[in-house]
Amino acid sequence: MITDIGLERMGDFQDWLSFCQVGSGSTLPSASDSSLVNRLASTNVSNTTEAGNATEAPYFCYRRKTFRFAEGAAAGNLSEVGVGWASTGSLYSRELILDGSGDPTTITVLADEILDVTYEKRQYMPAVDSSGVITLDGVDYAYVGRASNVTIANDTTGWQIPVAGISAGLVPPAFAHRAYEGTIGGVLSEPSGAADAPTSSTALAYVANSKQRSWTLLWNNNQANFATGIRSVRTKCGIGNYQLGFTPAIPKDLTKVLSLTFQHSWARRP
Repeated sequence: MITDIGLERMGDFQDWLSFCQVGSGSTLPSASDSSLVNRLASTNVSNTTEAGNATEAPYFCYRRKTFRFAEGAAAGNLSEVGVGWASTGSLYSRELILDGSGDPTTITVLADEILDVTYEKRQYMPAVDSSGVITLDGVDYAYVGRASNVTIANDTTGWQIPVAGISAGLVPPAFAHRAYEGTIGGVLSEPSGAADAPTSSTALAYVANSKQRSWTLLWNNNQANFATGIRSVRTKCGIGNYQLGFTPAIPKDLTKVLSLTFQHSWARRP
């Protein structure tokens, strides 16, 4: 269960995946949870971490992190577990410990035993296109939005959950975005043709409880002046990477500056 405060935490430039907590509570997890029912121990020691991307649909990227409790540190009867950004409370996710049949159970950690807990965070890429219309200088441009480079695991051109788990609202520098003279590609690729990075990328302030983040890209009068216009844009925000195609192409030359503001949102997967 991803908690409400966990989803909210992702809206700011902060870590949300640095501690693991274990306890003996038996209450079913709820989206409103912020702490374990009866916390017994916590750790921020991680002995392994790895990231990757699914290579077949449904596409998702993941970060798998193994937390280690030192010998005897988690001794006792354990029935609940959570991860978050502090040694107590501040839970991004909480769950009961389950047996192989998916039923709640209790495990016993002895005083001479080490406990390892592996947590995997997944973020699924949009499976369908978005669409709409924007108006620039009095002209309407229809757009189609689509995920881009879904199997590429990096922080610039693809999809990746950082080691600590960092904000969904994180906007990288201008070099991570592009305007293109060609059309958008499939979800495994990006737009075609000549490309040019914007002059700047600016994250707008997060609005509390909105679960969405906006950012603005600016191309000055010397950039992206393609003879056939700007047919598409690829933009990177936080974990995701997206491409948008425009019809008709957006005309741009030395007399024009282009500013585009984007918005994305996040939620639990149904």
